[in-house]
Amino acid sequence: KTGITEECFAQNVLKFATQYTMERDLVKPGAWRKVEQKDLTEGTYPEGSAWRHVVKIVRTGDGWVRKDSVIVPSDLTEGDYVLSFRWDTQAAQVWVSCANIRLVAQA
Repeated sequence: KTGITEECFAQNVLKFATQYTMERDLVKPGAWRKVEQKDLTEGTYPEGSAWRHVVKIVRTGDGWVRKDSVIVPSDLTEGDYVLSFRWDTQAAQVWVSCANIRLVAQA
């Protein structure tokens, strides 16, 4: 795809669908645990975006899987899109990942 830029992603911000994050153990999968969140929405970039805190509970083990749900705008047509995920850490690190997704009509 052409024209995929940070500016493009900044114009199309998805909202979180819930006030919580789900998490579970990476090595010993089991039930998902709900972690309530208080999102930061003031002073964020792009405007209208929300920053979600990572759970700050120290645990033993090899890691945790986290997932959030977002609201897909109802005016998007079926088709192929690129989804960008950005994670700004408290350290001087920024993690960025993208995924190709396809929107289809609800069954």
